[in-house]
Amino acid sequence: MVSAAAPAAADTAWLPVSHRVEELAPGVTLSRDRSYDSGGFVDSFLLTTDLKGPTKPKLLAESVSGAMVPTELADAARAVAGTNGDFFAINGTNAPIGGAVQDGELIKADRSGGTMVGLDADGVGQITDMFLEGTATVGTRTFALGGLNSNGVPANSAVLYTPKWGPGDRGYVSSSGAVVELVIRQGTVTEVRRAKTAEPVPSDGYVLLAAGSLADQLAGTAPGTPVTVDHHARSDAPNPYSLALGAHLVILRDGVTQPINPGDTNNPALKPRTAVGWTADGKLLVYVADGSSSRSRGLTAFELADRMKAVGAVDAVMLDGGGSTQLVTRRHGDSGVSVTNVPSDGTQRPVPNGIGLIPPKGSGELHGIDVRLRSDRVFPGLSRDVAAAGYDETYGPAPLTNVKWQSVPGSLVKPDAQRGLRGFHSGSGKLVARSGGIRQEVDLRVLGDLDQLEADVQALALEPGDHRDVTVTGVDAEGFRAPIEPRDITFDYDRSVLDVSAQPNGTVRINGLDAASGSGTIVTATVQGHVLRIPVTIGLSDVRLSSLADATQWSSAAVLARAGVASVDTSDRPGAAPGERGLRLSYDFTNQAAGTSAAYAVAKTPLLIPDGAQRLALWIKGDGHKHWMRATMAAQGSTNVPFTFATEVDWTGWRRVEGAIPTGFSAPITLSRIYVVETDTNKRDVGQLDLALLDARVGVALDVPDVPDQPDPAVLEQTDGQAGDGRRGWRFAVLSDTHINADGGTTSYAYTQTGRALDEIVAAEPDFVLLSGDGVDSNRPQDFALFQRLLSEHLPEDIPLYWAVGNHESGATATGTLNQFTASTGRPTRQVFDHAGTRFILLNTTLASLRLSDWSQVPWLRAQLDAARTDPSISSVVVSAHHPVLDPTGTGSSQLSDPYEAELLEQWLAEFRASSGKQVALVTGHAHTAHVRRADGVLEFNAPVVGKVPYGDAGHGGFAAWSLVTVDPSRATVDPDRIDPRGFGWFQADVRPVLTRVELHAPEQVAVGATARVTADAIDEGQNGRNVPLRYPMSVTWAGDPNLAVVEDDRALSQALRSPKVVAVLDIRSGTLTGVHRGTVRIAVRAGAMGATATVTVT
Repeated sequence: MVSAAAPAAADTAWLPVSHRVEELAPGVTLSRDRSYDSGGFVDSFLLTTDLKGPTKPKLLAESVSGAMVPTELADAARAVAGTNGDFFAINGTNAPIGGAVQDGELIKADRSGGTMVGLDADGVGQITDMFLEGTATVGTRTFALGGLNSNGVPANSAVLYTPKWGPGDRGYVSSSGAVVELVIRQGTVTEVRRAKTAEPVPSDGYVLLAAGSLADQLAGTAPGTPVTVDHHARSDAPNPYSLALGAHLVILRDGVTQPINPGDTNNPALKPRTAVGWTADGKLLVYVADGSSSRSRGLTAFELADRMKAVGAVDAVMLDGGGSTQLVTRRHGDSGVSVTNVPSDGTQRPVPNGIGLIPPKGSGELHGIDVRLRSDRVFPGLSRDVAAAGYDETYGPAPLTNVKWQSVPGSLVKPDAQRGLRGFHSGSGKLVARSGGIRQEVDLRVLGDLDQLEADVQALALEPGDHRDVTVTGVDAEGFRAPIEPRDITFDYDRSVLDVSAQPNGTVRINGLDAASGSGTIVTATVQGHVLRIPVTIGLSDVRLSSLADATQWSSAAVLARAGVASVDTSDRPGAAPGERGLRLSYDFTNQAAGTSAAYAVAKTPLLIPDGAQRLALWIKGDGHKHWMRATMAAQGSTNVPFTFATEVDWTGWRRVEGAIPTGFSAPITLSRIYVVETDTNKRDVGQLDLALLDARVGVALDVPDVPDQPDPAVLEQTDGQAGDGRRGWRFAVLSDTHINADGGTTSYAYTQTGRALDEIVAAEPDFVLLSGDGVDSNRPQDFALFQRLLSEHLPEDIPLYWAVGNHESGATATGTLNQFTASTGRPTRQVFDHAGTRFILLNTTLASLRLSDWSQVPWLRAQLDAARTDPSISSVVVSAHHPVLDPTGTGSSQLSDPYEAELLEQWLAEFRASSGKQVALVTGHAHTAHVRRADGVLEFNAPVVGKVPYGDAGHGGFAAWSLVTVDPSRATVDPDRIDPRGFGWFQADVRPVLTRVELHAPEQVAVGATARVTADAIDEGQNGRNVPLRYPMSVTWAGDPNLAVVEDDRALSQALRSPKVVAVLDIRSGTLTGVHRGTVRIAVRAGAMGATATVTVT
């Protein structure tokens, strides 16, 4: 196998994302490619076969109408690879639409003819029209055949069905007038049927199906009547076909794209596609593109032609696509094939034929080893399962015994007693498998020490007897991730509620017990002292929030819309009581400016969500207009809790819909609005939705501990306002989500908050300010004017401000344009600048996507990173975009809209870091939450909100703040193979809250040897007196008198407890104050410009 990174972009409209090539059989390669363009991502696969080699193509078909899934078709022919073939009469006869030739035998054709694609006996490609010529003689009557194993009988004609026809029901064969089936065996009629049947064609004979006047003539045929048939294919092909199938659409001839009819709705549609063609030197090309999914958009027929030309085809034909597009290949050492692409049906679709590649029969002697790892990463001290398969010279299976494993260098891993390896020393190298004289190596990396655990679920709500498979992932200090083998995890949970079991694929199955309804437990997973908690409840019950019967308790509101609420009879709802009433929400989205339209039903008194509620349910009588149905909820009266009932109301009539309540938000949680919303300006219409019975679906309330976020060294702590090393570093300020709105004027929360933040920034003397989006709340000229006034009043001209645009710069929602932004500010929508050896790349995600906001910036970003990689004057890179890769609140509503684009952005930044040896950071906003995440060495710093409601929980980054970032170029060098602690000092942020005051809570006295709790909170009066714990990710400094020891590790704690000079010890990890000697101590806490003190007497 040969693997390669994505090649440099060729002269195409798409960017290569990844490219991997492997040899499947002698003379056959499989290329797996992923690309990105202005339409989205495309996953494609290319089989290239040297027809002069020993592997030969074959038409895969057990019979003409015998549809089978591709794995069965391929395995039956001993193929190493196979794809689908011709379009076919799905849900009918299942026979292909076009003709077919298998191993030189004509098995399907029509008198009317059709375009065929295939190969002659020498492997030369041919695209020609082929017709059936033939006659049948029944007794003394001779007539022309209308088809061979066809899907339809021409008027007043007959079709010959041979044993190759297969199981297809001829009742689905199209015909007009009377029909007659003549069953012929050994040259004579044995039966005359007056209907089309599903009876099999006799193995020693055939069936003539006649229609119209010919059927009338043959209806009286007597058994025993002699019958002869003669038929052959006529075409202008230079040589007879050895393999051929119907060519639905010719897309290339002699290297020229052929006319493609845009009026055929199949052609301009984005769909999965399959194509076959050949190169100028005669290599066979079979191309498959996935589609109809968020991961891969599919191709139009026009794009398919472009793609085939790009891979070297001179002649090419489009085959069946959509759910039929499928590729199966044989992995080295396997005896059969497996699905390689992602069929859009979600599973394999049976098809009647396909193209297969048949390798020569192998010796069965070991020639190579296929190493199979769940992941090529492992943590020190943790295990990794290993497996291998042997293969012969054709890559077919071969016995494999006595496999020996080792790493190069040998210090990376050690053998594990349980059929695996165990990480030993951090670094990168190779894992080598040996059997006799055969050797195979694969990449292997032992990450840094395990730093934290993650799971692909935050919480689970299971019905009794249901289960969910969960993946537990480890993360090192630089954000490199690897799955944890279940045997390395210690689980603790209530065994009367559920059971936990390891699965063969490395996941962990959590299964709710049948008798556990109404109960719950916290599953605690522990690995090397690191703990992950997953709350699990079994069974849910309904708690009524509102019947919605009293319309006087609701009012209407609208944004870029007209809305109304009224009482409505809902007695037609399934299960409704006679006379039941509900709430009608009417909306009118027509004749509005660009932007998102929304119509709200507003509760006059917010509805309290009960403890333990995990879902909300609502009966909705849909109008089929496919708008988004949501609710507005808040935690602690201010923090936004995003919620969706349905992404599309695509039904009519009544339906009960449910949505999950996001986890990670502190009670109380209230619901204030139910609303319908539309972001697409092309879907502006009028409608109404009837609503009834709003319920909370409640599980048992679990006492889930509030665990503070694990600190990251990118956020400075214990700094007392001194950010970084002033001798080496330089500093810039980060500001985000100020949301200046002219309607609020200069006395608004946003204006005063931002003014205060700017005053503090100026006092800190940074080199410049980076605004990571949403400087304004809407894109009106007066909003930009007010923001400019704010800057002129608070920010001197010698401190520049750079602006990475957010969604509100294009309007109050994410569907406007940036025309007003550029007109009002004169600023670019994307830009690059260098400062003190760091390259800053500012991107445009105003539509929550790099591609949708401005596709041209995607290749531009790639080019900027490539240039920075080799530029000796650049030691590090900071990329800024408004939307984060992942929503730090865990709800998924405040992040890049395409997770695969987010994945690509992380991939490019990680590749830049690894290949250049230079540090890189991504600075974002939008989520109104302070947060630090690392992914494959990339630092992702999400700046907190300044001028609007925080989204995150107050104790987990949900507070207003700005940040003073110190960049230390001396720590910008990266060792891509191992963690260098110095690198954590390259980018460090002093996160300074912009709140009202600090309250310090400490006891008046504490006895010697006793302990007491010390905490501090900040109060945000602008957010209804919101309490914010003073802790990470806020930068907090604890201090006090010289006789107070402030410690943050066990060694310092032990020393302080023994010191005769210490009166008390404050362990800031737990907020524990310990009396040591009698006396008095002063405790001080500071965060940004705020602080508080307290005096404690030790008795």
